[in-house]
Amino acid sequence: MAKIGLTDLRYAVVDSETEQVTTVTRIRGAQSAKLDVSNENEKIYADDGVYAVIGSGISDAKLELGLADLKQEDRTKILGIKVVDGIEEYHKDTDPPYVCVTWKEKHHNKGYIYYALLKGKFAIPSSEGKTKEDKVSAQTDSIEGQFMPRQKDELVFLIGDDQHADFTVEKFYKKAYGITVTDPTQDTTVALDK
Repeated sequence: MAKIGLTDLRYAVVDSETEQVTTVTRIRGAQSAKLDVSNENEKIYADDGVYAVIGSGISDAKLELGLADLKQEDRTKILGIKVVDGIEEYHKDTDPPYVCVTWKEKHHNKGYIYYALLKGKFAIPSSEGKTKEDKVSAQTDSIEGQFMPRQKDELVFLIGDDQHADFTVEKFYKKAYGITVTDPTQDTTVALDK
């Protein structure tokens, strides 16, 4: 299916034991989202050919996000770092928290396709600078995360199509975050009720 654009990138920190969230935050400036899914199929040969194919299921998923700007307030939540006097502290034992991430892409015909990666961790991103030359070349942020199945339902990710008769944005966010989003169109941090 052809899609145009990317918008409404959101995340929530997921409690590592209960897998619950309390707040969903929107990140402005989403440029790209690349989802790589790990699954393998094994061929069984018989009668001089392929007799059957056995699927292994989805073991994990990798998400790479391109952002115009990953702000400090989002880095502290997503990466689990401390900020002291405006300085981000990256310790040798820094362990980012689990997060749930959602976004939507406009369908070429009409409506949106919604994505959710349900439980994973982002790695501390590398940084690269470049001197300014004759023309301006903006350096943007990127961050990569590994996602795994949730324990409570074994789901790794969700894809929703708002053109389906039974789809609602409320149902999608409820299934992704486990709680009801009170205002899914709000641009800032969204308070949630259980």
